[in-house]
Amino acid sequence: MGILAIRADERVKNVCFTEETISVDLVDGRTITVPLV
Repeated sequence: MGILAIRADERVKNVCFTEETISVDLVDGRTITVPLV
């Protein structure tokens, strides 16, 4: 199994993990949400 390293750059404002999703808030106001299940 590999290791996942998350590298946030200046465009990422916040990263949120739940049991079902990963959400990334960008500084331009957009939010990217990816389902995990």
